[in-house]
Amino acid sequence: RRGICLVLCGDDAAIRPLYGDQGRDMSLIEAGLVAQHLTHRAGEIGLGLCGIGEMINEALCDLFDLGPHHQLIYSMIGGIPAATPAQVDPSEEMEEFEI
Repeated sequence: RRGICLVLCGDDAAIRPLYGDQGRDMSLIEAGLVAQHLTHRAGEIGLGLCGIGEMINEALCDLFDLGPHHQLIYSMIGGIPAATPAQVDPSEEMEEFEI
């Protein structure tokens, strides 16, 4: 079984000329739109996606050759779900997290 990891990055050097000081805000909006669209349509092609937020680590920056003008905005993982969905035990506690 194989999976994917999608990393959405903003390039301040590219977006600032278009939006000035609102560049980061616009990067966040655009990344959100992309993530929402992918999440909404993934099931149509048999793909499961899960947003995992922002992943910041040196290895990832090296892998994508990101410099100081790049920002990691949002990350998603995904893959082809198992043939039958896992049954969720309602007695299990849900993990809490901040949004």
